[in-house]
Amino acid sequence: GPLPAVDPFTPDHAAKRRHLLRIMEYRVLGRTELLVTPLALGTSHFGWRTGVHESTAILDRHRTHGGNFIEITSVWCHDAVTAALVALPSEEHVGRWLQLRAMPRHEIVLACRILLDADLAGDPHLGKHLLDNCERTLRRLHTDRLDLLLIEWDETLRPLERLSAALQPLVRRGWVAHVGVSGFPAWRIAVGNALAQQHSLPPFKVARAPFSLLESRRFELEYSDLCSEQHLGFLAQAPLAASALVRKLPLGTHRGWSCVRPAAAAGSIRHRLAHVAQQRGVGMAQVELAWVLGHPGVGAAIVEPASVAELDHLHAATPWRLGDDERRQLREHWMPAGASRRAATVTPLP
Repeated sequence: GPLPAVDPFTPDHAAKRRHLLRIMEYRVLGRTELLVTPLALGTSHFGWRTGVHESTAILDRHRTHGGNFIEITSVWCHDAVTAALVALPSEEHVGRWLQLRAMPRHEIVLACRILLDADLAGDPHLGKHLLDNCERTLRRLHTDRLDLLLIEWDETLRPLERLSAALQPLVRRGWVAHVGVSGFPAWRIAVGNALAQQHSLPPFKVARAPFSLLESRRFELEYSDLCSEQHLGFLAQAPLAASALVRKLPLGTHRGWSCVRPAAAAGSIRHRLAHVAQQRGVGMAQVELAWVLGHPGVGAAIVEPASVAELDHLHAATPWRLGDDERRQLREHWMPAGASRRAATVTPLP
């Protein structure tokens, strides 16, 4: 059926949103100069777990809470026919919402995570195909630019200088403001940025990887120093570890994170998480999210709520911070020697 035709921002809602925008915490995402809210709304499940009306309601509520950061997922292919067959609904859903609500473009930060199929990644005309795919994505989103393009890691993307050279026309045309990576090994980001500097190509400014109470070792071992030294923004993927702690899922039954702790350690973390949540009188997921957002290396956390109620629950965790004692209760039993700490830049809007 058609989308709701009534704009939810009535005068009362509009006043509330202006108030939220004044007090909302905004963070500078690395060296992109993008001002983003700590909670990024992931939409890859739109059209699969959530229908059109529920997706629209979630996007509306995200804005009502003051959220400005939205991530979509797209599959880019070597030809238009294949692209049409594998197109993900999230582009259409978000684009329809942007058009329906006549959303001022400067109020939204659009990130697009792209998965390149193997044929495209190895194509000698990669640059042209990226231009064609980007144009299709922009058309579906009813917008003229992507604020952030995130490239999902795949072994076929080597050599990296070829990828960076293919991305350069997108940046020059203004279709893409900044480039980042998702799931890349940290050393490949470092190599890619060294090559980009050497050949005057677009650098990777943002890294996206799993980060949660259950999965933080990879960040500490790989990404922490790199993000600090190169001033990269870091996006925490799966900050709730697919609800493994809250729902007591057995290890190995969920996706979106790796290198998890053994079952005994996970049980210990779950017990401490429940204790802190009970002391505060809040939900365990809220404490999990607050722990992630309170980490000095995290720019924003990407969540994919299946309902408005779930989104409300998560947004309620963004204004408050865990105390030092609470973080000590929840922190991991070990910390790599020399792991760096750099406070995320936080900028309140006037």
